[in-house]
Amino acid sequence: MIKTVIVEDNIYMQNLLVNMLAQSDAFEVVATFRDSFEAEQFCKGNAVDLVLMDVQTLHNHSGVSAGECIRKSTGAKVVIV
Repeated sequence: MIKTVIVEDNIYMQNLLVNMLAQSDAFEVVATFRDSFEAEQFCKGNAVDLVLMDVQTLHNHSGVSAGECIRKSTGAKVVIV
């Protein structure tokens, strides 16, 4: 299972991504966040394989910057959506 975190401030899009991944046996959504800062903190303390990150999240936080920090500190793959 690919442990996946979804970071999307739009609840509709977040739910869409969760539902799409739930249909596959390959992915396990371990957490969802609306703010990239919260996701960054979570990823540093948990085993995560993949992060689907919005470009700009809640509170105008940069998903690009957070994604880079997550990738460097955890080795997780980050896909900016």
